[in-house]
Amino acid sequence: MMFRPLGLFATLFACFALLSQAAAETKYPTRPVRIVVPFAAGGIADITAHVVADRLSEKLGRRFYVENRPGAGGIAEARAVMSAPPTAVH
Repeated sequence: MMFRPLGLFATLFACFALLSQAAAETKYPTRPVRIVVPFAAGGIADITAHVVADRLSEKLGRRFYVENRPGAGGIAEARAVMSAPPTAVH
């Protein structure tokens, strides 16, 4: 149980690093970016995701927002991410 939040933190920080590089090269993202968290609001994962979203918004000048999808052992979150429309980087 303890490794799930650590994996989430690693994923969020990896996204931050990749988007920092992408911002230097292009104007990606062009639309608001949704960060899906598989835990209920108010927990450490939610708070961390909001901090990362705020920092990314400041750094990239785009809107990042957090959507909480708790339940089903992360299956609801995985389905939401898998069914999201694809984005194109120009």
